[in-house]
Amino acid sequence: MPDSMTDKQRPENPVEFQKFAPFGKTLEIQGDHLEALYAPGLYELTCTVTKKSYFGESTCVLERMGRHYRQLQGGTRMRETPELQTDWNHHGPKAFLFRILLSGPEWASKVKRRRQELRYITTNSTRVYNKYPTASSTHRVQCCIDGVSYISIAEAARAVGVSESEVRRRLDNPLATNYVLGEKMPNGKPFELDGIWYATRQEAAKRLNCSRTTILRRIRKIKDTNTPKSASNDYPD
Repeated sequence: MPDSMTDKQRPENPVEFQKFAPFGKTLEIQGDHLEALYAPGLYELTCTVTKKSYFGESTCVLERMGRHYRQLQGGTRMRETPELQTDWNHHGPKAFLFRILLSGPEWASKVKRRRQELRYITTNSTRVYNKYPTASSTHRVQCCIDGVSYISIAEAARAVGVSESEVRRRLDNPLATNYVLGEKMPNGKPFELDGIWYATRQEAAKRLNCSRTTILRRIRKIKDTNTPKSASNDYPD
């Protein structure tokens, strides 16, 4: 079996699928870890010919494995990971190994899984199919630095006094434990409600357990209260 990670990087008991259907039709698992198939966790999809890997995370590893197979067989991953799709087309599914790296209820948090996924990507940066996450005009990425939470990487960069690229680099660095990657949130103008700042109406509605329409009404009411009314000219001085 080809090694895609060094011994230092490899978990103690990975669950390995050398001939797992649909990659090969026969299930072969290392150890008694069938429950790992249905648990949240992290995985590695490796081309045994090129030795390159795609690292990912999911709430259900089995479901994600099936999705990868359907997408690659259908040729729909060319835009997201063109090199992976090209190698799949050239070498075929039997040239690929799917391995569960970590799984279990302790990986239920998406933020925790994403941070570990980035560690795998950065540690193996010379042989990955993954693309590094880029900034989106429709979303912002929250983060926490030295215990202080920021609603976006841009805000964090201004507060820390470094570039956004440098903040992203530190968030990707597994050794920078004081930099913690947060959730990806829809863009929107931050606003204050009852002394608390929110990034979006969706976030406020979730935290206050009400609808976004209710939040919007409250925002408008505050604006109307704080907006001075125009003086009437009916009775000029």
